[in-house]
Amino acid sequence: MCALAFAGALALAGCLSGKKVSDVGSAPTAAPHVSGVLWSLPPGVVVPDAVRGALDVEGLYPSTIANDRMCCWLATRARVLSRKTAPAKRLEVTVYVPDYPFFHAHPQGLAVSIDGAPVQRRCCYGPGVYTLTFDLPARMRGKRGDVPLAFATTGDFVPVREHVNADTRHLGVVLMRVGYS
Repeated sequence: MCALAFAGALALAGCLSGKKVSDVGSAPTAAPHVSGVLWSLPPGVVVPDAVRGALDVEGLYPSTIANDRMCCWLATRARVLSRKTAPAKRLEVTVYVPDYPFFHAHPQGLAVSIDGAPVQRRCCYGPGVYTLTFDLPARMRGKRGDVPLAFATTGDFVPVREHVNADTRHLGVVLMRVGYS
């Protein structure tokens, strides 16, 4: 298991090798939520205990790098469980589009379905950090608890295809934070 975690860390480190701290800036990312040794999630994201430590959680790739400010890649289609702690009208999703040539040529779009509600889309983002806002369905505004989110991106970044590294995953954006306002 340790060897697998180490291999995962190397793969993720390669994916993020083009990042610059200046690209992250002062985005409201806080520190990733760490559960266990070298496994972290973006703030606002929760996972069932049964999948803690997995390298792929329904298209979310938790980080295996300690204090990784770039946690965590989303596949081009991903399902994420978020925690809503108070009444709110909006979902806020902070994403990072890395500074790779692919994203200069192919600005990224993001679609989300909140608890099975109709899809909301935001487009088109080149490299940088963005906090995207989505309207919560009226039935969810006063509720608290875990909220399922289904994400899809317009671009399909495959690091091996773009000659970044040997990573064959189909990636969308880096999910940095999920919150509600």
